[in-house]
Amino acid sequence: MTIRTLTLSPGFDHVVRVDGLRAGEVGEVLSWRTDAAGKGVNVARTAATFGVECVAYSLVGAADQVRFDSLIRASGVEPITVPVDGPTRNNLTLTVADRPGIASHNVGPRIAASDHEAQALVDSLIAGIADGDVVVLSGAVPEPLPQDLYAVVARRAHECGARVIVDSQRGALTAAVETGLLHAAIPNLSEAAAAYGTGPEGVPLRALRAMKAAGVAEPLVTLGERGAARYDTVDPHDPQRVWCTVDSPVVVVGAGDAFVAGYCVGLSDPRFAALDSVSLALGTACAHVGGAEGAVIPRIATAHAALVEHGSLNED
Repeated sequence: MTIRTLTLSPGFDHVVRVDGLRAGEVGEVLSWRTDAAGKGVNVARTAATFGVECVAYSLVGAADQVRFDSLIRASGVEPITVPVDGPTRNNLTLTVADRPGIASHNVGPRIAASDHEAQALVDSLIAGIADGDVVVLSGAVPEPLPQDLYAVVARRAHECGARVIVDSQRGALTAAVETGLLHAAIPNLSEAAAAYGTGPEGVPLRALRAMKAAGVAEPLVTLGERGAARYDTVDPHDPQRVWCTVDSPVVVVGAGDAFVAGYCVGLSDPRFAALDSVSLALGTACAHVGGAEGAVIPRIATAHAALVEHGSLNED
């Protein structure tokens, strides 16, 4: 089984470490790393560290395609990209040597794509699907593309026998959810609030109920450092909060993508059948937040997954 991710808003993530930030003074760049990025690309790169076959389908600026593909391939992921006019977005993550965590994360303008270009990418994705594959639709659907695009892709992927996971927002999320064909929908807390509103029951429970009523097999809401909201695996009517702890957080940006990656690995790889997919998702997010990179991610993720705690969402 293969994990196939779709990215409509790709970018280059430049991770720069400096010796300090002193206004008006010249400092030293200690390291500079550039990754091919975008939410689906990030999911595939993390999932690939577990030894799972991953294919990342992405739009990319025509002038950047060779470099973008090369960076994806270097991370152990097969790239399938469609070039579009204009530059790929550039994002900057700045860290300072004597300070823990990220000093600043800044994103550039999104790539602009036509319906024709997006359709070509979607057609490539659908053509590659085999029965049992996991298809991940991640991130925003950038204008002027139609907000029901993920819903269209979900229907086509489901017809090919794929299990479809959506991590998106607003109209793109709700349209996909309303197909009733998703294996999982995974908005974060703010995305859940924007899509399903607030109420006396609280945003997570309101969103879980709405997504379940629409036919999502496993509705989830990620809650940042507080873990995730889900329905209990034994009692499908019992909303739960599940979490694990990171003693020394290093990286917060990208934790949601790591969560989705771990979840998909749990679904697609029989080596992890003994682990609940949500626990592996939380473990992978914790590994990311703790600063783990590359080949050490699976070991740290599975260790965290074994320590996941459970509590009632109603008592939270």
